Amino acid sequence: MQSIFGVSKVIPSICFFSASLRDNLPVDIYIKNFLYFVVQKLIKFFHALSDETRLKIIKLLEKSELCVCEIVAALDMVQPKVSFHLGVLKEAGLVKIKRKGKWILYSLDDSELFKRFLIFTVLEKISDEDIKKEIERLRDFKQNQDPRYCPR
Repeated sequence: MQSIFGVSKVIPSICFFSASLRDNLPVDIYIKNFLYFVVQKLIKFFHALSDETRLKIIKLLEKSELCVCEIVAALDMVQPKVSFHLGVLKEAGLVKIKRKGKWILYSLDDSELFKRFLIFTVLEKISDEDIKKEIERLRDFKQNQDPRYCPR
């Protein structure tokens, strides 16, 4: 069975709860802790989706993996601000990183069914027209970039 945010699988949870019963510990505490953990993951997930800049980043990453310099150029923002937003998205589990030498490439992390469904739903609501300027800036940057500054 697929997990929700990688929190629990069916077999370990059954073993976990049966062990708590065996040890005479209240199952109620474990259920509350489990639910608290799931709710905290959901809060981080929806917090990451609550900012327009992060939604633009997600839409840009839909096309291909990008490095920070490409996202900076597309959004016309300073690098620390973009890195902050990427950190929020990474902590929420929406993006994954891949190292290529000294460069870090970002892409969407749709490895789990629930996340894939939510990301697809968000991307469906944002049209390419909404980020037309960003796509044009990214295209211009890729055409004019110095190969020494980006791994492409």
